[in-house]
Amino acid sequence: WKKVRLKALKRDKYICQECKKYFKNTEATVVHHIIEVSQDLSKAYDINNLESLCTKCHNKRHPEKAKKFKNEIIKKY
Repeated sequence: WKKVRLKALKRDKYICQECKKYFKNTEATVVHHIIEVSQDLSKAYDINNLESLCTKCHNKRHPEKAKKFKNEIIKKY
């Protein structure tokens, strides 16, 4: 996964592909599966099924994951 993730980030020049649509140059830190792995396991490592996103855009696509992550941080402190 790490190699494919890095390949996607390099391909996208570390730019969030969602922000880019709105002419924003935001650093991508997350690689997102366009078609979820739970829907099609064969696309898990398919570079054409991956897009680089910033954390904000990724959280918009997965609000349930963002909420879970936020709750885990709150529990730690």
